[in-house]
Amino acid sequence: MFDIAVAGAGPAGAVAALTAARAGAHVLLIDEPTYRRVDVGETLPPLAGPVLRALGLNALLESDLPRLDTVQSVWTETQTNERSSLFNARGAGWRLNRRRFARGFAEELSSAGVTIWENSALLDIEATRSQWLLHLRISNAPQEVRALGVIDATGRSAKVARKLGVTRVRRDRLVGALLEHPGIEIAENMLCVEAASYGWWYTVATRSGSRVFGLLTDDDILRALDARAALSWWRLLDDTAAIARMAAPALRHKPVIVPAGGSRLSQFVGPRWIAAGDAAIAFDPLSSQGVTTALMTGYRAAVSLLRELDGQPSGREEYTNFLLRIDADYQAERIRHYRANPRFVTEPFWSRRQTDSLA
Repeated sequence: MFDIAVAGAGPAGAVAALTAARAGAHVLLIDEPTYRRVDVGETLPPLAGPVLRALGLNALLESDLPRLDTVQSVWTETQTNERSSLFNARGAGWRLNRRRFARGFAEELSSAGVTIWENSALLDIEATRSQWLLHLRISNAPQEVRALGVIDATGRSAKVARKLGVTRVRRDRLVGALLEHPGIEIAENMLCVEAASYGWWYTVATRSGSRVFGLLTDDDILRALDARAALSWWRLLDDTAAIARMAAPALRHKPVIVPAGGSRLSQFVGPRWIAAGDAAIAFDPLSSQGVTTALMTGYRAAVSLLRELDGQPSGREEYTNFLLRIDADYQAERIRHYRANPRFVTEPFWSRRQTDSLA
């Protein structure tokens, strides 16, 4: 039997498992493989650096993560604005290579004594009086395991919380229509963001050497634009001022549609279970805070659950308040970002984001 089972091996789950193991707990990390149809082009903002260092994970930053030196934006005005990391007090951010990042975490987890079950999936969970019974599938074979506490770090699916009957609150209907496509070499270390009347675009280099080009809008607007189809999606991209210049000539395929809206659980924690990362709160990509918050919540979730297992359940309320503060700050910042664009304030996509309203 394990002290803590962590479902999900992304940044939140890895930090939670590492934190618990370093505190002396016997930890199982359930590493369910995730299949992504497109590399979304994740980035680490400069703020992630101090967070990783505070967690004792300096080695992850000292690896050859590519830097993100420049941000171009066409947002409040029609002309392109460019901001260099030289003028950011925290320095440059990074382009996140998930595989490389995961390998660095795996070394730390192994050193801390975490048991990692790869190619495993959580099928169901049952509560007994003092422990959890987890039903898993490991390489297509059924397996049962017991743990005193469980951390849900399964991303937006929130598998553990959902199986325990917890609901998810949607903030909006944002989706991404994304496509990996060859880009121009000069833009390799550049993130570009551009507003449009129907939503906004971004492009950033991916680990494969191409770029991801993404249209972010609400699902009903995407349907009205017929932007799931290659012809319509590319017509919209060709009309952009800055994004289109970064696409190299090549065959034009259709985009992949992924969920991207802000959402959170109606309950973050319960007796002997707790949620972290996107499982607890997922953000609009414009916030660029998903990975940083995953790191912080992974740590806080592990500390809170360890305290509860040690007979101090007050950690539940503290953790809930911590996440509610993050959510409130996120909502205020989200509204500020969208209100900063006066050009399209009367358009449906933008008018929906002028207040903190639910979808």
